[in-house]
Amino acid sequence: MLPRILLIITVLGVGLGLLFGTAVTSAENTESQDTEVRKLLLQKRDILQQQVKHFTQAHLMGKANYGEVLDAQMEVLGVELELAGSKADRIAVLESRVKNRQVLEVQMESQFRTGGVTQDKILTAKTEQIDAQIALLREKARE
Repeated sequence: MLPRILLIITVLGVGLGLLFGTAVTSAENTESQDTEVRKLLLQKRDILQQQVKHFTQAHLMGKANYGEVLDAQMEVLGVELELAGSKADRIAVLESRVKNRQVLEVQMESQFRTGGVTQDKILTAKTEQIDAQIALLREKARE
């Protein structure tokens, strides 16, 4: 009987050790992955900021329209939203996204009046601006 109890205790001990060892390892892996993801997001943001500069310069030289600048800025804001560590930071980024899409909508309407874009571009800009407002309101409502 005693050898059987010792066997059960040993099996349970090994099982618990594996279980908790795996949990710790899993937590460490998750933390390590989070750190790596954050590094990659920062790298991506830096590259996208360079792209914004490129499109801004191209726009100033007449080689890109302002919508391309705004879209590039929106890409940066998307990464910044992923990097935002607090509710206040997320709200600030989301407010910037709303403003960006409002400017794009005005830009598309102006280009439409001069024949530069078709109406579908205006409609897309309007829905993107609404989506940005919805995301902002949802974030403000979150606890």
